[in-house]
Amino acid sequence: MTKASIIIPTLNRKEILLETLKHLSTLQGDFEVLVVDQSDEPILEKALKDIDQRIRLVRVEEKGLPNARNLGAEEADGEILIYLDDDVLIQNQDFLEAHVHNFQNPLVGAVAGRVKQPGEGVSIKVIGGIRTALLVVGGSFNYIEKQKVTGMIGCNFSIRKSLVRELGGFDKGFIGSANLEESDMAIRVQRAGYEIVFEPQAYLHHLAWQKGGVRNDLKKNFEKYKWIARNQKYFFKKHGSPILFPLFICVVIVRGKLYSFKEKSLKPLIETFKGVLISFNFS
Repeated sequence: MTKASIIIPTLNRKEILLETLKHLSTLQGDFEVLVVDQSDEPILEKALKDIDQRIRLVRVEEKGLPNARNLGAEEADGEILIYLDDDVLIQNQDFLEAHVHNFQNPLVGAVAGRVKQPGEGVSIKVIGGIRTALLVVGGSFNYIEKQKVTGMIGCNFSIRKSLVRELGGFDKGFIGSANLEESDMAIRVQRAGYEIVFEPQAYLHHLAWQKGGVRNDLKKNFEKYKWIARNQKYFFKKHGSPILFPLFICVVIVRGKLYSFKEKSLKPLIETFKGVLISFNFS
């Protein structure tokens, strides 16, 4: 089997990270695990090696999910990079092979794995992806049929290391919560002429841990809604139609209203407006 590198960016989640690593340690095959640690209190490498000698620790001072993904890719020995969140539990022993074997097809650039979110049932209608001219990203990846897809979910996907290099890495322009950074990569993979395959046998449970992680750190003051809106705007500016941009901004604001209704507070809507007003440039 082609060697794989499992890359796990982590931020202030030592407890659940260790559980994730214990699950991974039961897998067989030619692979390594790279933990890219952005935590305020650095994780000790010995704690990781006590679980499995195949685990390597990579420290990074510049926080940010795209940056952590890129550093993991640079340090990886494997030809196939499997990106996981630090709060997932693998559900089958052939998880590794389920990802890797798809790359025998030279047209496959990335693989989207199956993900069960907390409280979520199996999707029987449509799989997640990127749809419509407004670049709507959503849907469930808890699906059971293998097929080509347009998107992937950040807690469970794989990609050719050579392709990450070819595309210039993950875009560090996605900041704060960094939402949509994996969808940006999915679009670039397809524009480069490659396919993305959904592989239901690459199956895990995402725990959506409530402590640590950049998105949870932002929850306490509703700041995450600013970064959601800002990154949606950045994503559309990169990939959407300029003609549809005003309509897209209206959609973002409507989402902000829905977030406020859900949170029973005006703060999500206020933060959404802040995010829409943030400027940026493409270098």
